[in-house]
Amino acid sequence: MKFIVIGLGSMGKRRVRNLLSLGYEDVTGFDVRQDRRREAEELHGIKTVETIDGLSDYDAAFVSVPPDLHMEYALRAYENNVHAFIEAGMFDEGLRELAENVRNSGLKFYASSTMRFHPSIKKIKQLIDSGSVGRLLNFSYHGGSYVTEWHPWEGLDFYGTKRKTGACKEMVAFELAWINWIVGEPIGAKAFYGKISETEDMDIDDVYAVALKYSNGVLGSFMEDATSRSNSVRRLIINGEKGQIFWDWNEKAVKLFHGDEKSWTRYPEPSGEAADGYSPLIIEEMYINEVKAFIEAILNDEPVANSLEDDIKNIACLRLIEKS
Repeated sequence: MKFIVIGLGSMGKRRVRNLLSLGYEDVTGFDVRQDRRREAEELHGIKTVETIDGLSDYDAAFVSVPPDLHMEYALRAYENNVHAFIEAGMFDEGLRELAENVRNSGLKFYASSTMRFHPSIKKIKQLIDSGSVGRLLNFSYHGGSYVTEWHPWEGLDFYGTKRKTGACKEMVAFELAWINWIVGEPIGAKAFYGKISETEDMDIDDVYAVALKYSNGVLGSFMEDATSRSNSVRRLIINGEKGQIFWDWNEKAVKLFHGDEKSWTRYPEPSGEAADGYSPLIIEEMYINEVKAFIEAILNDEPVANSLEDDIKNIACLRLIEKS
């Protein structure tokens, strides 16, 4: 298969690494910036191009540009009859029409939801689906990072520091994609959000405090911030009628409390490797497995794990939060 990675920033280079690690050698990179093209060539030995005029020559495209540019390149892929992997999004303008067109085309368009492939998230999903905690009642989640440490090599010159594509807003959509996959369909939200800190000179909302109601009766509290100086917060508690699930990703394990026995079972994560320069918690395997699942959906003509329709629902949840 022939692949093109559109956008060679941090995530684009990661997708190049993922493809190469899976044994695919026919990988081309595109970026409007010459320095990024040169860096990708030097780091990974791939060829790069200055334009994507020949997009129809490829089997699949990875759209790894900033979120406000996703639709532009996703449309280019559709118009050239090319399968597309699109990074996690937060904008829905034109997305419904694209989803309908893709559904009738036979193309595979995958909306990234990387955390579904994290071993602890997969274990939590398995425990819930197997009835280990019984009927779900409520959950609380806190995710936090420090925006100025996202891309330290770029300083404040990246999309996460801009109001339209702010890091905290993006992470709300990113985290809800897997939380809603586990919990259910949200039908109501009450939220406070805004720029709370004086972090650098950035005009972004850096804290979201949200209460969510789900169609299955579950109530949830959701906190996302871009001000956590530890730059490494993901903590989840899920309560059910029979027990509780606790996960702190710094502990690299899921813990299940059995209500009747008053005991805990601990499920350690399998070991994983992080890319150079990244937190050891951000294991490369979940990204590789996500890319592998996308490619297998193409090769086997199967539904993708997270469709554009799923992305539309997730972004609708973000809109629900912001309108509340």
